[in-house]
Amino acid sequence: MAKTLYDYWFVQFDFPDENGKPYKSSGGKMVWNEVLKREIPIGWELKIIGDYCKSRGGFAFKSSWWTTFGESVIKIKDIQENCTLNLSDLSLVNLEGKNIDDKFKAKAGDIVIAMTGATVGKYAIVPNTNKQLYVNQRVGYFDLGLSPTIKLPYLINSLNQKYFREAIFTLASGAAQPNISNEQINSIQLLMPTNQLIENFNSQLKSSYDKILNNQNENQQLSSLRDWLLPMLMNGQVKVE
Repeated sequence: MAKTLYDYWFVQFDFPDENGKPYKSSGGKMVWNEVLKREIPIGWELKIIGDYCKSRGGFAFKSSWWTTFGESVIKIKDIQENCTLNLSDLSLVNLEGKNIDDKFKAKAGDIVIAMTGATVGKYAIVPNTNKQLYVNQRVGYFDLGLSPTIKLPYLINSLNQKYFREAIFTLASGAAQPNISNEQINSIQLLMPTNQLIENFNSQLKSSYDKILNNQNENQQLSSLRDWLLPMLMNGQVKVE
């Protein structure tokens, strides 16, 4: 539903006009954009991702802090396909007596993105979890404020567009190892509709993304339970009655 609605409103420009009719198909006024080499609805602007929300970098934890207990840290390896984050094998860091700024904490609904290596540009939505999650260096994250799902729908669907992947590839391919900075991510072009239209889109999809974040967490908990039970079932330690 989200992809279809995004394409209809922000790619085909057939969002509801003041009469509830599809804008472009109903003769809505369009203006030429020289940079995009195409017409866009009047009142829309070509801006950058950083104008909507900014990508920030994670924390450079010292090697001596890594341990087998403590707080969970999101690394590049935890960013999976289909915008999911693997919480089952997070690295742990001992922060006792350490003062780490809250800006390095990830909230449910934030988006994390790999900034280096073969998977540069791969991103995932942080699901609901009872774990306190920190973001490691070379992992960027889009800080969407105190209630991320209010702004999440428009951003994640924009990141899913082909032009974003192409921009990441172009920016990251200048070195021997693919690498991109937060400044480069924030500078990627983003077509910005009116604030009212973005808010309308986000409000229609917020509840859907809230459910997605809850389901992702539940699915990972079930997978962890399966991985724990299956070996015991196979060697007879546990029997199903």
